[in-house]
Amino acid sequence: MTLTYAYLVSWILGGLGLLTMVVMRTQLRPYWLAVAPMSFGATGFLLLGSGLAPLAQIPIYAAVAALLGATLGLGLDRLGRRDVTLSARTE
Repeated sequence: MTLTYAYLVSWILGGLGLLTMVVMRTQLRPYWLAVAPMSFGATGFLLLGSGLAPLAQIPIYAAVAALLGATLGLGLDRLGRRDVTLSARTE
């Protein structure tokens, strides 16, 4: 039962971090720091709730989802930086 709440809290905190970065329009936007725990928590919570995977494999699936989420966040971060550097080079 504790693991279920840990996944849920991770999902919520990752979402709040992402929402804060988007709404506050902060200078630094490390999306991977928000997307990784959000995908970890969402995968673990939904797999536990649905019962689609054996209990022993759920942390593995959640860790893989966190790695994929971090990769996605890094990609989003690089896309945001690339726009700034391209506009600076053309001036």
